[in-house]
Amino acid sequence: MTNPLKKEIDDFLNKIALYESLHYQTKVHLSNTIKQIEKKNESNSGIEPFIGTKLIIGDLTGKSANGWKLNYPTEFQIEIKGQEEMIKSIDTLISQNGMTFLANCYEILESFLFNIIGEFLNVYPTYQKHLKVKKELLTDQKEFLRKYYRSKNNTALLKLLREISPNYKESENLNNTDINLNDWYYVITNVRHSIVHSLHLLDTKKLNFSKNQMFIYKTFFSHEEIQGSWKLIMTYEETKKQINLIAEFGFMIFKSLSNEQNEDRKILHNLK
Repeated sequence: MTNPLKKEIDDFLNKIALYESLHYQTKVHLSNTIKQIEKKNESNSGIEPFIGTKLIIGDLTGKSANGWKLNYPTEFQIEIKGQEEMIKSIDTLISQNGMTFLANCYEILESFLFNIIGEFLNVYPTYQKHLKVKKELLTDQKEFLRKYYRSKNNTALLKLLREISPNYKESENLNNTDINLNDWYYVITNVRHSIVHSLHLLDTKKLNFSKNQMFIYKTFFSHEEIQGSWKLIMTYEETKKQINLIAEFGFMIFKSLSNEQNEDRKILHNLK
């Protein structure tokens, strides 16, 4: 009999695989561009690489030309000149695109949490006794969780998961990463927020990381200090590691919930 949670984990891993691929493709294509720039330089062509852009905008409430918007150049322009600047710019592109892909993967994980826990409650309604919120006539527990279990850092949802699954609660501390995954989730939640909302900056005064959370951040997320804030400058390898960990964390949740009902959780090739 097919595990009723398999559809959720398959959908989750399929989406993560897409962004892992996009991350890899970006690295390969841009690294090839670096090689081309270096090759041209070695040939002594005498032509330095150059890219330049100028911001051109229209006046939305200004004059038009027979209904066509008129555009005007601004004083803001970016110029990248020479091999050294070009390679540095490409490295920045790889880093920043990778962090954007990581933020996307976090969003996928967050949605997966609601979906797989909700589906587990749908299939095994006896576990609904753990719901602390006043029950409504909502037949789909995914809908119920999204309405009543949204909280900062998904604290309420993860607490519910621990109550439903002792397997998961144990795995947060006993796992092959040698880190507390609850602390990791708190860190990556803040990392995702900085990527999406704060131009990759984390305010050190507002972080309030514990000692262990600080260790996780400093170990796995490269950054530089800028006027009391930390600016993320994650490498390709660091981002790849975090995308993989998100996938592994999702699989751990699937495995934990499956174990609660002795469902088949061997969806990975050669998994023992």
